[in-house]
Amino acid sequence: MIEHTEILKVFKKVREVTPQNLAEKIHLLDIWVLQYDLISESRHLRNMQDQIVKFIQDILPDVDTEDWLINLFREDPVSAVRLSHAIIATLKIEEYPFLKKIPYVLFNHIFHNEPTSPGASTILYQAFEKTKEEKYQEKILESTDKVTGIEKIKNFAICYLITREERYLTQAYELVIPLEGLSKGNTLDYYLWEVTDYKADRYPSTPEFRQYLTTKINQVLEGEAEDLETIHLSLAFILGETKFWGEEIFGNYTPKIDAFLKLLVDKDTGAAIIGRSESLYRKVRLKGTMEIGKICERPAHGIGHYARRLLLDCTQPHVIFISGHRGSGKSYTMGVIAEELAIERIGIGIIIIDPLGVYWSMKYPNWEEKELELLKKWNLQPKSFAENVRVFIPLGQFNLTPKETKDLPFSIRPSELSVDDWCYVFKVGRFTPRGIMVEKALKLVQEGYQAELEDAVLKVKGKGDNYSIQDVIRCVNTSSFITNKDKGFTRQTRRAMVSRFEIAKEWGIFSTEGTPLIELSKPDQVSIIDVSMLDQGLHALISGVLARKVLRARLHMSRQTEAAKIAVEVTKKTESIPITWLLIDEAHLLVPARGSTAATEPLVQYAKLGRKPGCALVLCTQQPSATNTQILSQMDISITHFLTYTSDIDAFAHRAPGEIPDKIKDTAFFRGIPVGVGVLADESITTNRVFIGRIRPRISQHAGREALPKIIDQMDRPVIFRPDKSNSETATDEETSVEQTYINLPPSPGPETSTTSTSTAPAFSINLPKNQLKDYMKRLLLYKYRNHLYPVRSGKLHEKIMFHTLSKHPALIIDEIKDKILEQEWVIDKTISDSDLPVLLISKGQFHVGISLAQVVESDESVLIFIGTLPNTADVHKIEELFQALISLIE
Repeated sequence: MIEHTEILKVFKKVREVTPQNLAEKIHLLDIWVLQYDLISESRHLRNMQDQIVKFIQDILPDVDTEDWLINLFREDPVSAVRLSHAIIATLKIEEYPFLKKIPYVLFNHIFHNEPTSPGASTILYQAFEKTKEEKYQEKILESTDKVTGIEKIKNFAICYLITREERYLTQAYELVIPLEGLSKGNTLDYYLWEVTDYKADRYPSTPEFRQYLTTKINQVLEGEAEDLETIHLSLAFILGETKFWGEEIFGNYTPKIDAFLKLLVDKDTGAAIIGRSESLYRKVRLKGTMEIGKICERPAHGIGHYARRLLLDCTQPHVIFISGHRGSGKSYTMGVIAEELAIERIGIGIIIIDPLGVYWSMKYPNWEEKELELLKKWNLQPKSFAENVRVFIPLGQFNLTPKETKDLPFSIRPSELSVDDWCYVFKVGRFTPRGIMVEKALKLVQEGYQAELEDAVLKVKGKGDNYSIQDVIRCVNTSSFITNKDKGFTRQTRRAMVSRFEIAKEWGIFSTEGTPLIELSKPDQVSIIDVSMLDQGLHALISGVLARKVLRARLHMSRQTEAAKIAVEVTKKTESIPITWLLIDEAHLLVPARGSTAATEPLVQYAKLGRKPGCALVLCTQQPSATNTQILSQMDISITHFLTYTSDIDAFAHRAPGEIPDKIKDTAFFRGIPVGVGVLADESITTNRVFIGRIRPRISQHAGREALPKIIDQMDRPVIFRPDKSNSETATDEETSVEQTYINLPPSPGPETSTTSTSTAPAFSINLPKNQLKDYMKRLLLYKYRNHLYPVRSGKLHEKIMFHTLSKHPALIIDEIKDKILEQEWVIDKTISDSDLPVLLISKGQFHVGISLAQVVESDESVLIFIGTLPNTADVHKIEELFQALISLIE
């Protein structure tokens, strides 16, 4: 993907051009017009517009303009085409009176006098596009047999553009001589693009063509090419790539937001940084930043910050609030932040409190087929974080958890709970007799007490903070103070609380040792506390205890650090934790807007007091309006995914740390945000308003996808018809049986499996009769590789399925088939040869095809299946031609 810094370098190259003659002046003018489409800021647009008009005035003669234009067309048709385009484009910017008639001089002259001259077809096409008059279309079609050479190819290309009849492309293709570095097909695509003067809508975004243009722009950037043609192509490439980004990277979601957007931008990389001041940026530049996605909004004109890399500061203890409706991608976003914290390795401790049990999958690389394709487009690689991720499971659930999803047991000491904590989880009033008795019992256990037994009175030594729940129960049952009939507590109160403490023993979260905080908050370690198997009250309890412990430890460290600056002899703390990021999912359950939990006060204090000691907080919730306002008031960065309820949208608008453009305030806008897109707000003065960004795909596996009913989940496996044993030998190709069964397909290629080659030879066979084998092969391609045949947002596609029975073994012909496919100038997108059957996934423009071969059991026959998808049924012959070419090769 082209970076914004590279775009600016190309702009600089344009400014440095000094034309030496009329042809170069006109070419530079056409380049300026193209560059105008990429500029956003109003002052730059006005300046560029004035320069373009002045340049046109300098090029055009003061008198006899019509004769001069006609002579220019005859002597230099390429320049005439460029000038005509530049003037038409300028008139779209503003209707300059002195320019209005100029295009029609060439339109009328060529129409009446020279419709078959070089360049005529292109100018007539410009006339047709500008006026929509059918006479220009008719004239172009009439000229087809009267032009020669490259002009004939361009004429056929234009005929296709105005009629959409495939026969013109076929005729053009037959005449094409490939340009250096391009195939015939890509060369034809280039001519189709060129005759439209490089419109983004006609940009040929095939991998080969994009690589060809990448080479061109690199030549410009590295100073190897300074000719106008290469510079022109580089700008056209940038414009075409913006369309490609919109389709392939942003899923055709590119909202137009005209409000001015100010961001802190790194001059070397072009990346935008949120959450960082200019003074800190000057000091550390890009150190300690997390790449979380790209900006996907753009202004009404130009590209603005479109597709700019989006970095989030992690050197400062931010309070980040991620919200969105269920399924909007909020937990996924928090996973991206966790990945980036693990990648950055700047000595931060990361603790994730996971109520859903989904973050353990960070230990494994992303293996989702859809996302593997998306990762390639983002230039990312799947990655496992097994080295620095530790999954902690509550002690009582540890042995019940699959070993692949856990690392260590987790527990807390009873002494780490305050009296308020116990009252919250026991659901008793703090100042009721039961609550007061809990307070007294805990104090007695810590300090010691006198116990009355049946035959003796004993002095029980205090245990400090190293007591168990059983010690508390024993104290309640035997303490002379608590059991005193006059000054103690009633038998009913004692029995009620003993029963609660007995239940607490079964929660499986307590031990006398507890998990040390230094084991949870370690530099560059991601500690995942999986509380998904605990009820909501215990989830809140653990969250509150951890928040309190981290804040207390960091406050102590901060005090030690400050003291060391003025007193050399200050004793250094032996046990310490690093600056810590605490990430909590489903936060509205812990810090609700109404009422409170065992986590509410600790988390509010953590957010309020954590900035100085280095306590960062990331909260994720599906209900912003149901979240405590005290903690929301502390956030400095928010990422908001799609919301549906007005109350939640209003909560965002009320609390967003930044100005909100009117378009984004609209409730309909929030309800239309796609999954994975967020509205980002930053209170830093380096960002002036909220903006839209797309979160990057996860590089580790995300286990938080919605579960599906078994029958739906099994749709990844093909349904085949069970053969009728009594009639299996005479079964036909028709699907007449009503009884179905599921056949397990080979697993999709994992992240470490090559998608282009493998050392494991395919078996080429499935133990099924011929008719059922054909059905299996069809469903293999349609279900398992549906993403290739039906790309995301490809619109309505038509399907063509073809079979052929062969007399050769598949192993003998697979390589010949690949060679033939390449010879026909199709692209082999993927070769899967590590499953039971080989699969070839190929494409050519908007055509996508899946091919597989299989040996029929107990037979010399093999079956070839060929499934293609196409947007227009009139184009089906293109797929059939390839199929017949393969059959001819095999036969």
